[in-house]
Amino acid sequence: MSKKGTSFLILAVLTIVLAGCAASPEIASEGPNAEVAGSPNPVTEAGPSVQPSNESATSANPSAEAEASIKPLDKEKPPLPLIRSGETDLSMYQSTYCWGSMCADYIGAEEQLKGKTPNVLPAGAVVEVRFPYDPAPSSVRLMQYKSGSITEIPLSDGTFHAPDEPGVYAYSVSAFWGLEDGVTSLGDTMVVFSIEVK
Repeated sequence: MSKKGTSFLILAVLTIVLAGCAASPEIASEGPNAEVAGSPNPVTEAGPSVQPSNESATSANPSAEAEASIKPLDKEKPPLPLIRSGETDLSMYQSTYCWGSMCADYIGAEEQLKGKTPNVLPAGAVVEVRFPYDPAPSSVRLMQYKSGSITEIPLSDGTFHAPDEPGVYAYSVSAFWGLEDGVTSLGDTMVVFSIEVK
């Protein structure tokens, strides 16, 4: 393919991909997540999450309730994950998403979490990250942010271990829903949260 043809193809694909993300900030702030967009409060499906105590369990087992409560995707509201350690739901904040007819772009995880109270966990605690929706996401990624450094953290059966070193760690969880054709997107969402290891 010629250089001109390749440039045209890239421009056409970029235009199609970004077409769904052309909402203005005013529209995005009035959308289905108006209570979430820019909110300093943590979000969960049921509202503000419970702040964990220092006595959080160090192992996570998917609860029967979580397994039984798989929900259909909402066509307008981006899905939120279940993030917990033991029986304690962790605080999280909606971040960048493109869902339904709405798109919103947020600042980086560390910046977004400045001034927010981190979830306190013991070193090595097991943290569960799940999107209990049907259909399940095509992919889920967990990123850790510490002092400007970014590391992808592998999820093993939807879980990861809190760091062993004391400190505050920022995380983002992003999920993507795509159709079987591998090209068409149903949408994507990201949430951010932080952990303080004592």
